[in-house]
Amino acid sequence: MSGPAEPLRRRRPSRWRKLGLQILAVVAFLVLAEVALRLAGVEPVVRDPYQGFSGFRPLFVPADEVDFYHGRRWRVTAPGKRPWFNAQRFEAVKPPGTFRIFTLGGSTTYGRPYDDALSFSAWMRELLPAADGSRDWEVINAGGISYASYRVAAVLEELTAYEPDLFVIYTGHNEFLEERTYRDVSRLPEAFRVVAGLFSRTSLYAVMRAALPGLQDPEPENSPDADRDGGGPTAVAAEVVTRLDSVVGLDAYERDPQLNAQVLAHYFHNLERMLDTAQAAGADVLFVTPAAALKDCEPFKSQPDDEHGRDADALYAAGLRDLEQGHVQRAAAALRDAKDFDVCPLRAPSMLLDSLRALATHRGVPLVDFEALLAERMQAEHGHPIPGAEWFLDHVHLTVEGNGLLAVAILERLADAGTVTLSSAFRDVIVPAVGARMRARLTPEVQGLAARNLAKVLSWSGQHERADAHARRAEELLGPGDSETQFLLGNHARARGEWDQAADRYRRATEIDAGYAEAFFNLADALLNLGRAADAVAPAARAAALLPDRAGAHELSGLALSGAGQPAAALAPLLRAESLDPDDPSPPNNRGLALIALGRAAEASEAFAEAVRRDPDYVKGHYNLGLARLARGDAEGAAQALRATLALDPDHARARARLSQITAGGSP
Repeated sequence: MSGPAEPLRRRRPSRWRKLGLQILAVVAFLVLAEVALRLAGVEPVVRDPYQGFSGFRPLFVPADEVDFYHGRRWRVTAPGKRPWFNAQRFEAVKPPGTFRIFTLGGSTTYGRPYDDALSFSAWMRELLPAADGSRDWEVINAGGISYASYRVAAVLEELTAYEPDLFVIYTGHNEFLEERTYRDVSRLPEAFRVVAGLFSRTSLYAVMRAALPGLQDPEPENSPDADRDGGGPTAVAAEVVTRLDSVVGLDAYERDPQLNAQVLAHYFHNLERMLDTAQAAGADVLFVTPAAALKDCEPFKSQPDDEHGRDADALYAAGLRDLEQGHVQRAAAALRDAKDFDVCPLRAPSMLLDSLRALATHRGVPLVDFEALLAERMQAEHGHPIPGAEWFLDHVHLTVEGNGLLAVAILERLADAGTVTLSSAFRDVIVPAVGARMRARLTPEVQGLAARNLAKVLSWSGQHERADAHARRAEELLGPGDSETQFLLGNHARARGEWDQAADRYRRATEIDAGYAEAFFNLADALLNLGRAADAVAPAARAAALLPDRAGAHELSGLALSGAGQPAAALAPLLRAESLDPDDPSPPNNRGLALIALGRAAEASEAFAEAVRRDPDYVKGHYNLGLARLARGDAEGAAQALRATLALDPDHARARARLSQITAGGSP
């Protein structure tokens, strides 16, 4: 007989099965929590995993006035945003039967070098009602000067609250304008970034972000509280601060393939983010491939490429030579490469444009390939596909006709998508009639302001010779009484080393506008360069009064006073400069020189010591510290400072001569 049967035993779940059940339970909880939060009205807040902002200020705010008779309330461009955006106005609640379009992007969308009145948005505003009267059309220009895609994405998120039907997005030229780093984000695996990006779009994340300080946007890079060692995406200031606005200007740009790849990834992310945000709000999107001048626009900065041995200037020269000799395809390739190898890429590189095309194709989004359209027009009208001054007023900003061409292309693409029904008279009657109205807006004053804006852009990007021609054209059209034009002409004279002319132009600017701080600052600087310190005292003091928080203005005032034989009076502004910029070695060094002039060698030694503490590689500080110690009779300390000078600059002849005197036992 067989033995007694063993009792049945319940199989224990495997460790992996238990883990799977736990994960499923967590996922189910998160899904239920997300549904509950959505039902409760908690909206997702899309966060950029690459970039944060130090603060957010809305673009549109409620207008003060209310149309009580019709019960209308309005949204208007916030006053604090008007340096970057056109003044726009629309009803807070969209009227029935209205199709609301927002145009987004940078200064091309804004309408530079003009404004909204001659932008492609204005062309659309004029063309739509004439071409399709089936509904009321509203075109609101939300293009921001110098705005890159991450800023455009933030604007789009705000605009979803205003019942948009369509976003027209033209972005890509400004991706390299602002100083930014990617630190931790660049070290994260791509899969982790994707998952983090998806989670950041949930309502649950919005609640956690509000509750946990660690999920708030970080401090900007230039904040004293910023995390310098990583720890999340870096932040940029609430408004644009470009690298070209800094003292170093074009010198801030160096070839950096790793940064280029990170910018490309961030740009693609921003395009996806805008598309997802718009679609979640029930709005359509139309992308435009940003175009740029390839000829009639030399590269902004050239630097040989280590890998390929090519540089932008050589490519540009070769392209022009090939074009002149009729080698069209070779010229087109060289001039495109000249744009792409520009170390200061103020024109969207081809890699960005290709990523935009790929996304539009992959997601089935309407695209106006404006770069390709201009190439076709150039080929048909000029026998080559290389755009320049025919359509552009500078590197990226369109002529009035260029804006019209783009607007027509946008409407025709919308007609293909079924959004617009174009009249049969659109091309032959409506477009020419609108074009005539647009050209009528080109008054001498408008042209003068545009010339001045072009001069500003070209000066800002270091192309002073071209900028000067536009500034002189602005002076012809606006007259000699425009302070900003006089200031620009002063800058161009300064760039040529013509300090007398520069001082004269700056003086005119200050006479026209007694509050023009930069003109007073540059006037004082020009006078100092001319050796006229006594004449520089008054404009330098005025600049410091108008720029109370700028260290350089107070330092300039101190330098003028010292140079004019008033070292005692120079101490206060130099101390103020030191306190405003605790890292700059120049103010304490100049204070030390003033103290030397007053015979106060001990205090001067302390000032020079502060200068080298701030910057151990500051040659002037070490040398002057040596002289101050020598004046106090401290030969050993002087020798130490002079040796430090020679360690940094072995060719410093005066330091070597002084050190030889000391070691030989000679008198100072």
